[in-house]
Amino acid sequence: MKSTYDSEIFKKIFVTGSNSSFLNSEYSTLLSGRYLANDIFPFSLKELFANNGLTDYLNLIKERATALRIIDDCLEWGCFPEIKLQKNDEIKSKLLKSYFDSIIMKDCVSRYQIADIGTFKKLLLYSISNAGAIFSYKSLGVATGTNEHTAKKYINILNDSYIIQDISNFAFSLKENVRNNHKIYAADTGLMNAVSYRFFDNKGALFENFVFNELQKQNHEEITFATGSGECDFVMKNGFDYQAVQVCYELTPENSTREFAGFSNIEKDIKLSRKTIITYNQQQQAGDIEVVPVWKYFFEDRKKQGLSA
Repeated sequence: MKSTYDSEIFKKIFVTGSNSSFLNSEYSTLLSGRYLANDIFPFSLKELFANNGLTDYLNLIKERATALRIIDDCLEWGCFPEIKLQKNDEIKSKLLKSYFDSIIMKDCVSRYQIADIGTFKKLLLYSISNAGAIFSYKSLGVATGTNEHTAKKYINILNDSYIIQDISNFAFSLKENVRNNHKIYAADTGLMNAVSYRFFDNKGALFENFVFNELQKQNHEEITFATGSGECDFVMKNGFDYQAVQVCYELTPENSTREFAGFSNIEKDIKLSRKTIITYNQQQQAGDIEVVPVWKYFFEDRKKQGLSA
């Protein structure tokens, strides 16, 4: 590979893989200083809007019903390109399950020579079925009939395979004993519905996972969450800029106090440049807190969200 690159026969060489350990292997050593690493995600919401002719904000407002149908489809079937091309629901479901099985067997079990496949699958299914719930490696081990060390080992393997993402609670320190709380999100909402307990009936958890996936596609430096007197779903760091997001499918009189209060906990430690509650289709301004529908938030320009172009 190195000799091919150095020969300058090709202007660009694209090397793909489905596991992050590829970048920590001997290949990365051989290509040191010669490559740029990029994560490739399923379609973003903005890309799906563009594919459906929703390319400017005024058009998006006019065709809001279309935008919401696109979001509903993402919540149920996810954003993988091949799934979007399929019209048959049975084929979509089979494809998603085949993706799931392929990742488990090829990128996890085979690559890491996992002997206890039953416990490994049990931990994965439990994690996906409880996406967005706060846990520790110890509590996860207890819940899945194993120990803290094995739970952490398996979560790291799954995280490297990109089938899940494990995020920790916000702290300036990187020490594990400080960031001992975690949340797990599935790589795609379609996978959640295909392999876990029926998630589409739990719009709140599914919606939160979908928002996390979209935040990841914005390439923030770091995404964490905050705990304490009130939970804040996501804290995004970009340089010295911090923004916080609460996710609420539908804001109601019963849950609004909790959602708005979630920002006060994190502001004890840092100054937030933007505080946003992302909803399915509600919008309002409450002091310095924006309530923004998901279709609008992820259509906005990157500059407003603290990201480079």
